[in-house]
Amino acid sequence: NFYTCLERARAGMSDRTPFITAGVLIAAGIAAATAMLCYVWREKVNERRRRWRFEYRPRPPPRDLDLTAYGTAVAKVSKLCLYPVKSCRGIEVDSTMCLVRGLQHDRCWMVADRNKEALSQFGYPTMALVKPTIEVTSEGETLVHLSAPGMQELVVSEADSRDSPTEILKVQTMEGEAKSSGEEAGAWFSTFMKMEGLQLFHMTEEERPRILLEDESWKDYCESGQETSFADFAPLLLTSEPSLALLNSKLDAPVPMERFRPNIVLDSCNPHAEDTWKEVRIGSVLLKAIKPCARCKMTTIDLDLGQFTGQEPMKTLRSYRLYKDVYGEKNAKFNTPLFGHHFSVVQPGTIHVGDTVYIK
Repeated sequence: NFYTCLERARAGMSDRTPFITAGVLIAAGIAAATAMLCYVWREKVNERRRRWRFEYRPRPPPRDLDLTAYGTAVAKVSKLCLYPVKSCRGIEVDSTMCLVRGLQHDRCWMVADRNKEALSQFGYPTMALVKPTIEVTSEGETLVHLSAPGMQELVVSEADSRDSPTEILKVQTMEGEAKSSGEEAGAWFSTFMKMEGLQLFHMTEEERPRILLEDESWKDYCESGQETSFADFAPLLLTSEPSLALLNSKLDAPVPMERFRPNIVLDSCNPHAEDTWKEVRIGSVLLKAIKPCARCKMTTIDLDLGQFTGQEPMKTLRSYRLYKDVYGEKNAKFNTPLFGHHFSVVQPGTIHVGDTVYIK
C-alpha cells in the first residue's frame, strides 16, 4: 500500500488514503512500543518492591532486656524536638513515643522535586521559614499545620496520602516508601519555593522505612534492624546543653540549639558527654550509639531569615571538634567538625522531658 501510494503521488494523484493508513499504523506501532516499555518498567519496579518488602522485616522489640543494668545516672532530658516535614522548622514537645525509626511524626513528610529528589535547607535555606504545628483530632487523626511568610496556612492530614500510589524515594543513598499528600500540598510548596512540580510525600508506619545498612557511606557503622524515616541518616540525634554552652563561649554571637536540629537535648552532663556513651536508657527506651554527627553548612543558616549568614559556627567548631581532636586520630570519613551523636532505637517506648538518662 505504501509503495502504491508513493507511485500515485509521483503520478500526481490526489488519493492520500494509503498515506493516512500508513501513518496510523506507524503511530499505533509507536504507542504499542511505548506501552510495552512502560509495562516492563512498571513490572520491574513492582518486582523490586516485592523483593524489597520480602527482604525487609520490621524488627520486633527485644525481649528479656535487663533495663535495671542501666543504673548510672549521667544526664537529664531537657528538650524533645521533632521535625514533621524534613528540613522545615521543628517543634518542641513535652513527651513523645520513640519508635524504632525515630520519634513519632519526626520527618515523616518530605518535599521532593519532580525527579523525586528531596529538598533540604542545604540547597534551599528558605525552607527554614516553614513552621509546623501538630494537632491530633478527637478521632485520633494527626494534622500538620504549616505556615510560611506570605502564604495561607496549609493543613496536611495523614489521610491525604491514603489513596495515593506507593512510590520509592531516596534520601542520601537510602531508599524508602512514601505516598503523595496531594496536589494542594504540592502546589503550596511550589508557590512558596518558587519551583514548579514540587510534591509533599508522607511515610506512614505501614510504608517500608529506609534501612541504615543500605547507606553506602556509613553502613560499616550500622547493624541489622536499624531504620529511619526521612532523616539524613540515623533515627535520633542527641546533643547537650553543656556542649552548646561551650561552643557559644567561643563565639562572638551565640547560636541556638535549633541550628543543630537535635531530637533529644540533654543537660546536667559534661560537654559532649554523649560521644562517650555506647548505650543509654531513658525510661523504658534503650538507645544504641552509632557514630558522631559530622556537621555541614546548614548550621550557618539564620532560621528567622532563611539565609546563610557566614562561616559560624562551623569555623569555630573546626578549631576544636574535628575527629582527630575528639578521638586522637584521623578518619577520612569525617572531614567536617562533630557536634552531637547519632543513636538507633533498640527498645521503643515513651520519653518525657525531665527523664533521667542512664548508662551501665
